[in-house]
Amino acid sequence: MTKLHLIESMGDNLYFNPETLELIDVRNNVSESNIAKLDSSKEKAQPIPHIKSIEVQRSNVIDRITLCVSNDCNLRCKYCYAHGGDYGTGRKLMDTGTAVDFVNFCFREFDKINQILFFGGEPLLNWRIIDVVCSSFVKVCNQKKIPLPKFSLITNGTILNEDILQLIKRYISFITISIDGIKIVNDSNRVFQNGSGTYDKISHFINKVKEINPLYIGFEATYTRTHLQLGLTRHSVKSFLQSEFGINGIVVDEDSLGVQQMINNIHNIGKLDIIESDFDCLPMDFWVILKSIATKKEHRFCGILYDRFTVTVDGSIIGCQMLINRGQNVISNIYSKGVYDIIKKHTPEFKKSQECMNCWCNPLCGGCCIGRFLEDCNGKISNIPNRNVCQLTAKYIEAILILIYKIRSDNELWPKLIKKCQNKY
Repeated sequence: MTKLHLIESMGDNLYFNPETLELIDVRNNVSESNIAKLDSSKEKAQPIPHIKSIEVQRSNVIDRITLCVSNDCNLRCKYCYAHGGDYGTGRKLMDTGTAVDFVNFCFREFDKINQILFFGGEPLLNWRIIDVVCSSFVKVCNQKKIPLPKFSLITNGTILNEDILQLIKRYISFITISIDGIKIVNDSNRVFQNGSGTYDKISHFINKVKEINPLYIGFEATYTRTHLQLGLTRHSVKSFLQSEFGINGIVVDEDSLGVQQMINNIHNIGKLDIIESDFDCLPMDFWVILKSIATKKEHRFCGILYDRFTVTVDGSIIGCQMLINRGQNVISNIYSKGVYDIIKKHTPEFKKSQECMNCWCNPLCGGCCIGRFLEDCNGKISNIPNRNVCQLTAKYIEAILILIYKIRSDNELWPKLIKKCQNKY
């Protein structure tokens, strides 16, 4: 018999069934029939688009390669996890030789690559190398009559000239720009080396690249203690950027805020907040978990080394750019042969450990795997979860389930949510 997980909420007995992904209110025995009516045939729209992950891998096909062309940055953002862009490894740009070797590696080792994401540091510090990679791919793909990968870029939006504009126009399909909301907040955190703010430069960048068509432009805002101090919500940050620049995007929490702050935020969401924002104040994880319950399909972790990997400025291969400067996570390099098979041998099965198999929230747990599976003792990624992080994650998922329950129990909110979902999915 399946063991139900008890969630205590305001004295009510709320249960979650990990096997059937049902949320059960024992007191009222609320039916799941309404939520099951949601259209599960369509994929949830992402704030920043990406190539859809391949469900069943074909021979030597990879979904995304993140190419770090710069271990340097012209900014010194106060919350930067990459230590000012160099990850603590010393400031370095990818050279032409390594870029050419990367292109040769891709055609040697893979039958198809869906997307190449240029990353840093700040990748536009090395825009000439981006041009080398893109133009080389175009040349070879045209010669071999094979599909060209989509090229995307994540940038701080402070470096721009006519050559960069032409580069973006010729090659880039998706571009994500980092900006943290209103000028006073952005300029307190996202600063140049001399401490001056970046908002005006970023605003100019966004407005210039918006003239390029077709090009998808999204933002990624980091929610920080500065926002909290000024009484700004995550929703207000997102709404401002959408209205100010006419683009969509996501708001992520500064690492130092921690999971407990995310839990507190969910508990503080009230009915009026939901109505006034038309449910847009709810975190992205709310929609992911709601969809899992509606479709009875488990949430998954990021597919590092399954359908994506990262290449560093010196050609090393790791699962994710967040593992740069953690040498124990290097699995190969672009000069090795048979890399596809090497990657597959190192692909972690995150939900297959005994700890995960016995966890009630296994089917709802997913997303970024780095924080949850990085070993404290050696900084290596494994399939054994970090127990302390997992305990907080379980509380976070409980908070979302409680919020779903509260909305479902509200005769005004529940029909509105059903309608919202029908339009959203």
